[in-house]
Amino acid sequence: MVDVKDLVANPKFEANLNVSKLRYQKDELGDLSLLVNNNTANAFEVDARLKGVHELRASGFYYTAPQSALDLVVNIDKIDLKEVESVSLGQIRQGKGTVTGQFTVKGELTAPKVLGSLKFNDAGFNVAYINSYFTIPTQEITFNNEGVRFNDFTLIDSLGKKAIIDGNIYTTDFKNVRFGLDITTNNFRAINSTAADNDMIYGTVFLTSTIKVRGDLNQPDVNMNVKINKGTKFFYA
Repeated sequence: MVDVKDLVANPKFEANLNVSKLRYQKDELGDLSLLVNNNTANAFEVDARLKGVHELRASGFYYTAPQSALDLVVNIDKIDLKEVESVSLGQIRQGKGTVTGQFTVKGELTAPKVLGSLKFNDAGFNVAYINSYFTIPTQEITFNNEGVRFNDFTLIDSLGKKAIIDGNIYTTDFKNVRFGLDITTNNFRAINSTAADNDMIYGTVFLTSTIKVRGDLNQPDVNMNVKINKGTKFFYA
């Protein structure tokens, strides 16, 4: 439904869109509602909500003058990892747990400032490309003024061994990126696949490692101390 007022003098509109049982391929996402109006000068006010299987809300303004800019609050009340296989293009399977979070998105479209956190709640999933199942204890990834912060962020393989990521991905615009990450593993099963999963890279790989990732996207600087452990069988075509 679209309601238009003062068409000649000062056009104003209010648009209301509702979609029941929105689906993407085999995954049901929820019920979508979208409200948009231009009652504020030089701005579009937006209120978008997804309820049901996944629950997300985004509200705020898109300003058209004096420059294009965003001022939004985004709430991720629940992403159900059981229902993300289709939207992940088949790469995340057998999911469990949820992802929640809250963000503010402000500033120019070309370099928005994103602040907030993304929380994994007793999460787990299989990564199809390497056929490895990982669980993530309840923990957060933080988005701050420097970029993205990992505070001993832990992945656990299906045998109970850990990979720990600590440090930062430094960015102010999500285009220019620098790395300051340390990754440690202890007999961690990183790959557990066959040629049927990925005929280019497959096998079973157990790693004990200390990895330092520095540099930027154009010239990453990666220093690794890696031990390949007993039980590893790796194939590269």
